[in-house]
Amino acid sequence: MERNNLIYQLQEIDKKITDVSKQLAEKKEAKGLKELESQKDKLENDKQLLEETIEAKEKELKKCELESESYFQEKRKLENEIYSGEINDVDQLEKMRKKADQYEKKEDEIAHRFYDLTEELSENKEELEKKVENIKIINKQISDNKKQLEEQIKQQENILSELKYKKEKIVYKLDEKILEEYELLFEKYPDSAVVQVMHDMCAGCNIALPTSVLSELHVEGIKKCSNCGRILVDLDL
Repeated sequence: MERNNLIYQLQEIDKKITDVSKQLAEKKEAKGLKELESQKDKLENDKQLLEETIEAKEKELKKCELESESYFQEKRKLENEIYSGEINDVDQLEKMRKKADQYEKKEDEIAHRFYDLTEELSENKEELEKKVENIKIINKQISDNKKQLEEQIKQQENILSELKYKKEKIVYKLDEKILEEYELLFEKYPDSAVVQVMHDMCAGCNIALPTSVLSELHVEGIKKCSNCGRILVDLDL
């Protein structure tokens, strides 16, 4: 195979290598997976906060029960004294009744708080169950996503290895000088370092080529554009 075809094929392979390498880098960056893991972290954090909230409210419920029992016992003790007939002082009895009423009021307040806490706890536990279920779902998504990514990365790496092998075979057949020129041009023009002639113009810079350049190109099959320096090839030779 002539140099013109080889250098053109080399560019096509290099473009594919660039594309596959970019795709591989994107796969390894795993943005979708990172987003899932970020969602999972948020769910885990929300779950922990809910568990702490539930624990705190359960402690508060226990405290309400103890306080309610304490006020009940104090009220009952006062009522027993009031109705025992042993206390005849009217003022003292009135003070004791007021104290007993205060204890009863405290009991009512605690009962309302206890009810509110019970309702809140029920909602919190229901929300916690949803969080736990969502974490299970997202863990499955992460696992599936990782497996899919691993398969895709392996496939892309195999494609990349095959392309690099094909490139090596072509590079082996080209002389060092033209390879050096090509590498420099490919860095500058990654999509069009090697171009064909279209209507007697360089397909890279769209400038009309001198007749002498066209004549030499049709004979040799490869030439450099006198304007932009790109490698010109005639693939019909």
